[in-house]
Order: sequence, then structure tokens, then C-alpha cells
Amino acid sequence: MFDIDSYISYVPALWQGLLVTLALTAASLALGGCLAGALTVLRATNRAPVRKAVAIYIAFFRGTPLLAQLFFIYYGSGQFEPWLRQVGVWVFFRDPVFCAVLAFSMNTAAYQAEIIRGAVNSIQRGQLEAARAMGFDDATLLTRFIFPLGMRTAIRPYGNEVILMLKGSAVASVVAIYDLLGASKVIFSNTYDYRIYLLCGATYVVMVEILRRVLGRVERRLNPGTSTARTRYRNSGTSGHAPSNGVSSYAK
Repeated sequence: MFDIDSYISYVPALWQGLLVTLALTAASLALGGCLAGALTVLRATNRAPVRKAVAIYIAFFRGTPLLAQLFFIYYGSGQFEPWLRQVGVWVFFRDPVFCAVLAFSMNTAAYQAEIIRGAVNSIQRGQLEAARAMGFDDATLLTRFIFPLGMRTAIRPYGNEVILMLKGSAVASVVAIYDLLGASKVIFSNTYDYRIYLLCGATYVVMVEILRRVLGRVERRLNPGTSTARTRYRNSGTSGHAPSNGVSSYAK
């Protein structure tokens, strides 16, 4: 029997869990982005061992499950407790939130590094050579050409990574973090009302839909020509596939 009062009583706990989920996702994406930038710079170095180490890092974190990475950091760090105490960082590894953010950041950094690499490689060499011929220094070249042009290509895969990170953050609940899923598990253990998981899932669907629409608007703003081309295609009534050149997957 549907009891609206029961669901209203769940709201405070779910709201707190939602805030934890958003905080985990935002912190992980921000720290992962910084690490991804460093990985991109290291990958561009002329030293082969450094490039190889970066390639191994990216392959490891892209090729292993996020849950296994979280378990390794949270539970595996206990094997190094004496050394971690000696260097004064054990207090951090005892905190499940720190371990979750560390695992998520290292994971998303590998994916973001690949996104950055693809975005940079998509820039035509002739454009960069023309900018250098005009006398622009490296800093101006980065801020006025590489970054804006790369963002147009990177926004879609980066948006997908944001959504995947938001959903993937739910694994934090297995290390006693009361995020949205963790709060739902606690409520279920007290009430045995399976519908709390339906409410939890619906909340994730709403968040993903909001992100999808926001990212779609950002992409259309960065690539105004693609939305115009899409509109012309729809109005033309032409059969077949729409032009795939930069058409946003969020706008579907």
C-alpha cells in the first residue's frame, strides 16, 4: 500500500545522500581533471620511460573495474599501515570518503587524459602552424587556439564521463559511505520497503537527464553550426542518416 507519509519521512536522509553523491562526483572530476592534465603533459615528453609509465597507468585504470580499484585502496592500504603511519598519511586512508575520492579521481583521470589527447589530436596542424606564423607565443596558442578548439571536440566525451562518474559513484556505498544509494540501503534495512530503490533509481534518472540537457546546450553553444545543420536536415525531409559531423548525442 502506498504511504505518502513514509516517503516524506525518507526525504531528509535521501537529500543528505544526494549531497554526498554530488560532492563525491564534483571532487573526483575536479581532481581527476588536474591529474589528467599532468598525464597529458607527461605523455608529450620525449622520455620514453615516462610515456610508457603513463600508458601503463591509463591502461590499468581503464581496464580494471572501479569497484576493484576502490577495494584495493580502501582495504589494501591496511597492508601498508606501518609505512603510512610513518609518513603521516594513515589518518587519510582510514577515511572512506578520502579513499573513494582518491579511487574515483585516479580512475576518471585516465579517461579524461584520453579525452584531452583526442581533442588535441583533432586540431588540424595547419591551424596551429598558421597561429605560430602570426607570432603567437605558446601561452596564447594554448589559451586562444588549442583550448577553445579542443573543447568543441571534447565536450561530448567529457559529458559522457561526467554522467558515468555520477552513476559510478554509487559504488562508494560499499565502503560505508552514505551517498544516495548508501542512504537508500539504510532505509531499506529498517523498513524492507523495496520501493525506496525505485525512488533512488528515479533520482539518478532525473540527475542524468538534467546533465544530459545541460551538456547538450553547452555543446550546441560551442558548435552553433551543428545545430543549424541538424535543423536544415530535419526540415529537408531527406531520408537516411543525419550528418554525424559534430551532431550532439545529448540532443537525441
